[in-house]
Order: sequence, then C-alpha cells, then structure tokens
Amino acid sequence: MGFRANVTDSKEDKKWVENKFKADIDSAKAKNHELWGFVFSTNIDLTPAELSKLEQYARSKGFSFIETFYRERLRIVLDSPRGLSLRYQHLGIPLSEAEQAAFFAEYGSQIESLLHKGFGAVDERLKRIEFFHDCSKPLMGGSVVLTLKRECTPEDLGHFRFMAEILNIHEPDPHPGLWIAGRDAYSVWHSKGSTQKHIGVKSLVWSRNPDEDIQNTIFGTSAITANQLDAGGHLHKRGPYKTLGDLDQRHMSIYVTKPLFDLTAGIFVIANDYIIASADAEYFIPLNMDPLADWPEPLSETEAQVPWVTVMLKIVNPPEWMNPERARTGWDLTFSKYTPEKVYGEHLYC
Repeated sequence: MGFRANVTDSKEDKKWVENKFKADIDSAKAKNHELWGFVFSTNIDLTPAELSKLEQYARSKGFSFIETFYRERLRIVLDSPRGLSLRYQHLGIPLSEAEQAAFFAEYGSQIESLLHKGFGAVDERLKRIEFFHDCSKPLMGGSVVLTLKRECTPEDLGHFRFMAEILNIHEPDPHPGLWIAGRDAYSVWHSKGSTQKHIGVKSLVWSRNPDEDIQNTIFGTSAITANQLDAGGHLHKRGPYKTLGDLDQRHMSIYVTKPLFDLTAGIFVIANDYIIASADAEYFIPLNMDPLADWPEPLSETEAQVPWVTVMLKIVNPPEWMNPERARTGWDLTFSKYTPEKVYGEHLYC
C-alpha cells in the first residue's frame, strides 16, 4: 500500500510510488516464494504506461495476478454503489439522495434478504423456546386430520377408517400405547320423501398400559361434502402420556383404508395445538399391511373386507448404499430434530 501525504503527482511522487511498489513486491516474495497474487493501492495517479511498467516488474518476480488501485480508480470505486457504504463508514462522507437511491437499488434486495434471515432465525429460536416450555404442560388432547384431494361426498368416501398409533417401545412389551382413530358415521336426513347422507366421523381413542377407552363420539355435520376428515379426543390425565413432552421419541404409525388413502392429500397429527407430525401425499409410500392393533369395535363383514394401508414416508435423497425400493421411513416424533408448528384451531385445507 502506497499512500503519501500532500501528493501532487510530481516526478518525485511517481518515483516514490514506483520504489514502494517494487519494495513491497520483493518483500512479499521473500516471505512466501509461492505467492502468485499481489494487490497494491496508492493515492498517486498513474498513467497506463506507468501501470504497465509496474506490472512487468511484478511478472518478472513470478506474480501472475496483479491489481493496482491508483487514485482515479479508487475514486471510481468509492463513488460506485459498492463503495458508498465504505466511503460513509470510513471517510465520513455523507450520501446524497441520488447516491442513497443508487445504493439501495443495487443492494436493497440483499439487505432485505439478510434482515429476513436474521429475523427468521430469531423467530425460529423463540418458537423452539415456546415449544419446549409447552412440553411440560399436560397433554390435553390429540387428533388426526386427513386433508382430501377434492370435495368428497359420502358416496365418494364409502366406508373408511384411519388411525394413528403412538407406542413407547422403550418400555417392555406390551408397550404402553395410544390410538387415535376415526371411521365413517354418516347421518341420513329426510326431507319431503327424499333422503340425503351427511358427512359424519366417529372418533375412537383408547390406550394400553393403562387400558382405557378414552373417546367414542360421533361428530356429524350438516355438510354433504368434505375436504378434510378429523378424529380425536380429550386426553387430560388419560392414557400413558401425561404431558406434551411425553410424546418425544415415541414410535408412531399411520394406517388408512385403501380407498380413503387414494383420496388423501395430506396427514396431520396434532397434540395440544401443535402439529407433531405431517406429510403431503407426494411423500407417502403405501404398504399393504394391517395394523397390529385390532379395531376396537365390531365391523360388518363388508367393512372388514376393506383393506388397510400402512402409510410410510419417502426418504428424500437416500444414501447410495440404500436400495431405492426400501428408501422409506416411519413417522418421526423426535423433537430434537425439529420444532412442531403451532396451530390455533384453523382447518388444514390443502
């Protein structure tokens, strides 16, 4: 770096900067023989011929990359949008309105992106702190929600069942478990000699160790179509899991009857207003496997013949050693890996 006080670009100034350039080249090469790049700044203005002479000297010493910032080049850089912030920060030169406009036109989107990322990181940290605080609260309720690919009538849906199974496999078999399930429970409305089926879902919730029947309730609507189905129950002081945090590191499986699976766009499992697990249909891998647990109520012969599907999840970008046909996994309830999203009672429409 060759800066000199009170420069006038005189012959003396030119000779001084030439000697300074050569001395810096020699010193840098002496310290590191493998050095190949050199950047030099000076407040003395240089002509193209003078720059060429300095560059030839640097190349004779083995440098292949040479950048020289003389006074005029430094002025151009500092007056450009890239240099305005440096000029203001280090030289105290205020920016005119035109310069401010030029700066934000060049870097405004980048600054906005950085701010969003910063605020986003803080927001995510606060969400995680809030979630872990809520993990100590009693487990008040749980539900399973299936969003559908389209508005469906009772005729479209037919007989259906769906179920989430949450097991504590860290305890001896029979493992403590919680089952949240739903099935069709259509109501029939009669009006002026005609009948009309309306959507209804029966919620069934039960547990093992302790063995309890927790919920058995039909929720009907006056709607003749639906784009989502949900079932759940009140869990306060019921079942094996007493707090939201007790669901951490539990093994969960999802089962859906085959015709309903083909209509399903997404599956959500909710506990205490947190979506503890969810996936869209593009990540589903169906296995033709029945649940290990029996359905808690008798089924008709026709209903029992409707097959189950075990819903697994696709592994995105599986490791090379994994057989692509087996690139699937179960539903993860390991809260150290993610922060469940909080919802406030709204429907989970696709």
